[in-house]
Amino acid sequence: MSSSKRREPRVPANIPVTFRRTNESPEDLTTERRVHGRLPVKLRVTYQRINEFIQDYTRNISHGGMFIEASAMLDVGTLFALELAVPSLRDPLSIHAQVQWVVHEDDAEQDPENLKPGMGVQFVYRSEQERLKVETIVEALIRRHLGPRAYHQLVRK
Repeated sequence: MSSSKRREPRVPANIPVTFRRTNESPEDLTTERRVHGRLPVKLRVTYQRINEFIQDYTRNISHGGMFIEASAMLDVGTLFALELAVPSLRDPLSIHAQVQWVVHEDDAEQDPENLKPGMGVQFVYRSEQERLKVETIVEALIRRHLGPRAYHQLVRK
């Protein structure tokens, strides 16, 4: 694996995720492209690839996107629709996303930081209303997982 590929740090499920504020300058983000912290969580994701529906699971999620442990990769740059099963919702959450990076099986085997192949996706919003809806649901998911005190300390500092 080339040294120019981005590696995702492995975070054990019992360790709280640290969140970064979004008022950092672009220079502060050059070594770490993520603006939002990630919550390690396994949620069912359904999406379409060519003529088949694929059902996979997330490794983590943030306000801006998620990593999907994918059985069928989409190409970097692909825009697609997905449904995310959120435990607190009766119906899956429909989201549009764009593939930002991919970890292929060979890369995952050679890199101990990447346990399984998959793809990092960024949420894409068609309206401000859609952005607010998705961010509110993700925010509630993170808050519920961390608990109010840890959430306040990590996110609102």
